Amino acid sequence: MTLTAAPLDGYKFTGWSGACTGSDTTCTVTMSLNRTVIAKFAALKKYTLKVIKAKGGSVAGSDEEERAVINCGGSETSCSKTYYEGSVGTVTLTATPDAGYKFLGWSKPCSGTGTCTVTVSSSKTITPRFSALKSYTLKVVLGPKSGGSVTSSDGNLANCSGKSPCKGTAAYLEGDDTKVTLTAVPANGKTFYKWTGTSCNNTTEATCELTMNKSQSVKAMFR
Repeated sequence: MTLTAAPLDGYKFTGWSGACTGSDTTCTVTMSLNRTVIAKFAALKKYTLKVIKAKGGSVAGSDEEERAVINCGGSETSCSKTYYEGSVGTVTLTATPDAGYKFLGWSKPCSGTGTCTVTVSSSKTITPRFSALKSYTLKVVLGPKSGGSVTSSDGNLANCSGKSPCKGTAAYLEGDDTKVTLTAVPANGKTFYKWTGTSCNNTTEATCELTMNKSQSVKAMFR
């Protein structure tokens, strides 16, 4: 009689005792008398890769066959993948920041701000770090406020005429380095004579170009 040991998922066959010996999964028994055979199994060790869900972005992970195994962020909650002993997996993680956020990097064993490839030969926990982008505002002061108006090339200044100060209707985000051209338009009977503040200080041309990599205040002077 030939016996075959077949472990269930999550288990391994460790060997025979009694009338069979060794660790081969098959054993041949000659039934010339009553015999007792014991097949021994043990649970496989589990190794889990866990990604901590973080505000400001998401993490996707794919295995060596490019199958999605991690999808963690927002409403997606597939933040871990478990492998059994003997079937070590390799997972490549990619972090994607949400709008208005930037990716700062990974916790160990990952590093840097690129993708991270992890060999899951032991349990590992990895945390992505995201941070809200700084926002910058543009404010324009008219001197005097009845002297004219100012327009912006991106349309961010709304109705900057007859009131002071005028503030942009939207913020500029860190890293965009948006270039904005301001144009001073004098009212009837008035003339524009200079800008004050920031990089256009004391410039007498009617246009002023700014790079919005910080909050700025500009004054348009009329007389």
